Amino acid sequence: MPCSASKKYWHKPGSKRTSLVANPNYRIKEFLIEDHSAVYDLWKRTQGIFITTSDTEASIGSYLERNPGISQIARDRQGKIVGAILGGHDGARGYIRHLAVADRCRGVGLGSQLVETVLSRLSAVGIIKCTIFVEQDNPDGKEFWIKNGWHRRAELVSYSKFLSKDITAQH
Repeated sequence: MPCSASKKYWHKPGSKRTSLVANPNYRIKEFLIEDHSAVYDLWKRTQGIFITTSDTEASIGSYLERNPGISQIARDRQGKIVGAILGGHDGARGYIRHLAVADRCRGVGLGSQLVETVLSRLSAVGIIKCTIFVEQDNPDGKEFWIKNGWHRRAELVSYSKFLSKDITAQH
């Protein structure tokens, strides 16, 4: 069943973007390690998400353990995972990675609801600011984040370094 059924996520009149009306066609739940295989498949099908050595079941399992209850998935009425988001923090700042929504479920507010759920969970543990990293060649991702009130930090450049010589990956 397509996610884009008649009832979409609508912002309540006169409210801020953070108040959405639920779409009955999917449920948002905590991302558990048992969900990894289906989520990994969704990530592989989602343009703008690059799978790296940090996305193995063991790595994601550690991430979920360090950040309990923050990462989320969305299931459709048949129980299929149609959305996922990784959320975590370092004690001071929150981070979002790998927001993915199945193509057939885009445009109904699912991505926004996943983000808002993660931000609510981060806020509940005292995090007051969150960062998302978006690939340079992901125009849809950039548009989504700007449309949802996020601001590009032009003064920053991101650097990374592999800590193991055994790892060979692009990112």
